[in-house]
Order: sequence, then C-alpha cells, then structure tokens
Amino acid sequence: MLRMAQVSPNGEKVVFEALGKLWVRDINGGKQQRLTRLDDDINELFPQWSRDGKNIVFTTWNDQKQGTVSVVSARGGKAKVLTNEPGKYVEATFSPDGETIVYRKAKGGYMTPRTWSQEPGLYQVDIKGKKNTKISASGHQPQFGADNDRVFFMDYGDKPELASIGLNGFEKRTHYTSDHATEFRVSPDGEHLAFAERFRVYVTPFAKHGETINIGPKANNLPVTQLSARAGESISWNNDSNQLYWTLGPDLYQATVDTTYAKSEAQIEPKITSIGFKENADVPRGTVAFVGGKVITLENDQVIENGVVIVKDNKIVSVGDATTQIPSGAEVIDIKGKSIMPGLFDAHAHGGQADDEIIPQQNWALYSGLSLGVTSIHDPSNDTTEIFAASEQQKAGNIVGPRIFSTGTILYGANLPGYTSHVDSLDDAKFHLERLKKVGAFSVKSYNQPRRNQRQQVIQAARELEM
Repeated sequence: MLRMAQVSPNGEKVVFEALGKLWVRDINGGKQQRLTRLDDDINELFPQWSRDGKNIVFTTWNDQKQGTVSVVSARGGKAKVLTNEPGKYVEATFSPDGETIVYRKAKGGYMTPRTWSQEPGLYQVDIKGKKNTKISASGHQPQFGADNDRVFFMDYGDKPELASIGLNGFEKRTHYTSDHATEFRVSPDGEHLAFAERFRVYVTPFAKHGETINIGPKANNLPVTQLSARAGESISWNNDSNQLYWTLGPDLYQATVDTTYAKSEAQIEPKITSIGFKENADVPRGTVAFVGGKVITLENDQVIENGVVIVKDNKIVSVGDATTQIPSGAEVIDIKGKSIMPGLFDAHAHGGQADDEIIPQQNWALYSGLSLGVTSIHDPSNDTTEIFAASEQQKAGNIVGPRIFSTGTILYGANLPGYTSHVDSLDDAKFHLERLKKVGAFSVKSYNQPRRNQRQQVIQAARELEM
C-alpha cells in the first residue's frame, strides 16, 4: 500500500510512504532508499518536493510526542523541525520560491489523542521555522500554482470546490466546484488544473476570470481531457507542467498532457511503472507450550480439562492432554485456572484505523479486539488507504493488532463524492474490483447499487477476478 506518492519536479524520482516510512526511488533505475534517519518509533507522512527538487517537506507522527512539520534534503540526512508545538500535521507543501511552507493542522479525538487539537486549519511557516501563522480555519490539500503569495486548497460548500486565499488570510476566492472531484492539482505554471473524479484523472485549462466554474468530465464550458481509465490518486505534476503522475496500488502512472487540448480520438495510454517492493512479514520464532489449563478444541465440542497446546513458530503443532510430550527447549507457560481456545475471526468488524491518514502506533480498537480473543478481523467498509496500510504495518510487526482484512472503501452506488463507484457494465465492475485487488482486497462490498443488473455485474466481476 503505497501512499502519498509525489514525483520530483524533473520527473526522475518518486517519494512515497510505505510501512510508516518515506522512501525515495529512481523511477527508471529502480534504486530505492529511506529518505530520513528518524527513529523507528516515528512515522513519516505526506512528502512534497520543493520546486527546485533539492528539499522535501513532510510530517511526522508518534503516539506520545504527536507530530511535526519537518524538512529534509532530498538526498536524505538530518531533518529540521519547523513547527513549534505538537499536533496532528498533514499535507505540507512548498511555495514556488521555497521560502514558505503551508500545512494543515487536523483535530484528533478518535484514533489519535484529543490534546493539541485546538485551532485546526491551514497554516504557513517560513523555511527557518521561526513563525507559524494561521491562514484559514477550513480547507485541505493546500498547494501553490505559479505565485508565492496565494495558496490553493480544496474545501466544501454544497459540493467539493477548489478555492484560494492570500497568505495573509484574506481574499478567499472559489475557482471551481465539482459534483464528484476528490482531488484538484494546479500545475506549477498555474495554467492547468488536474482533477480526479470517480477514480479517473482529467486535466483542463485553469480559467483566470473571476466567476466560479462547475467542472466535470462532461463540461462544455472548458476542454477536458481524460488521462486515465484507471484509478487516480496522489496526483503530481512535473516542473514543466506537461507531465502528470498518479498512483494505483503498487503502480505509478505517467501521462503526457497536450496543453493545446487538441481534439483527438486516440486514447491516451499512460506509462505504468511498478514501484512496489517486498518486505518480510513478522513471524514469531521458537516453541511455546501452554500447560495445565482447560483447552477448548472446537472439535466435536471436545474440552480437555488439563490440556497441553504446543505452538512452533506461528503454527499450532499439537493439542492433547497432560501426557502430551513437550519438546525440549520449549518455553513452558502455566495456564492453570485459565482456558485456552482458538482465536476468534470477526468477519464483520468495524473500527477506525487512522485519523486523517495518521495511523496510530497503538490503536485502541485493535487492542480491544485482541483483549477479547479476536485474532483476525474482516472490515467490510473502511477507508482503502488507511486500512490496507494498517494491515501491512501489522504484518510487518510495526503495530499490534489482529490480522487485518478488508473490502476497503465500499462500491457505493449513491451520489457521495469520493465514494461513488459507477457501474453500468461488466467492464465498469471489473475496473472497480481490480483497483481494490491491487491494494490488498480479496472481497468487495457492493452498497446502494440500485439496479439488479449492476449487482449481477459486480458478482460476475468477482467470479472472474477470484474475489
């Protein structure tokens, strides 16, 4: 589960988050390395390049210390903290001249602590970290176009919108609205606007007149070019404003933008580069014998009053009575007066995995499940990026919790920006299932798809994709 991927201004490298850390990878050569030297107990999030490609700003998280906004050389090394108090910091970005950084301060209280949650909103700080100033109480995904004194951001009125405000906190303008957009990205030269809608990427000229424009794939007031028939998120531009990048699971997509918007019947075929990587799962080693307790076997209602359970590595190898031979060298745990049983599988579990993509190192919902004997969960409706990232963190041994399985975000048929999964054909259904399978789903949840044939198409797609 690669998150928050951003391609360097020259198009040669990509920085992204995986397993709680930031990684920089050569797109063509495939060479990859950690960006920072921060300790293992600090998670790293939301990387963004400076326009000259020399520095990367990012945010951090630790359950006890909370978070920072920090900047580091793109070559790696020691990071410099720019914020002057703890908080839940996300979505940091550089101004074009590299002198100012704008970030969002989020609230906690569900998965992360309530403390240090006052005055959420968009803030700016100079590159020396001397002054943090609030710009706006609302907005997310802050970004810059060509100018240093004005920041763009997404906001919500009646529907998603792209707005901007001066760094002085005044003169807010709403430039675009959309029925379904989940991401807007202004090009570095300020001339173009990329947006993601219903899991596809589009690009349109950035109109400079004062009125608010409603934009979408079928807009007739501006030319709109579709760049992907595949899911798009974490959109980034190159510095020349003629190449666009986005990700889906382990794949990085790249497309050339025709900035003349000439009408063409030819389908744009993005270049796809796999940037995923493998990491060893955390598997316990050694032999443990649980002795003296009541063993509930779940085999024909058999209960062994004074039993022995032997576990080698991560497998139960023997269940029997007190005469069971205990291997030499095994760790023996006396459970007299207690009961032992197989772990429970909660096939319809719900629980948060993150706040604003910040995955806690100690998730109270996961600990609660474990304390009641749940050793595997299947969540049939959760945020795709958050739950599959948490699942991989659990597999790697970075966080404690049951094994985590999920459908990811539901295939929602009703009109809800960011969730609507339009299904009008078997190909549509296969597209949605493929994008979820790429990030770790083996099941999907079809929800509020109103017509019977839509539900049948999802079921047939699942059969064909073995989901």
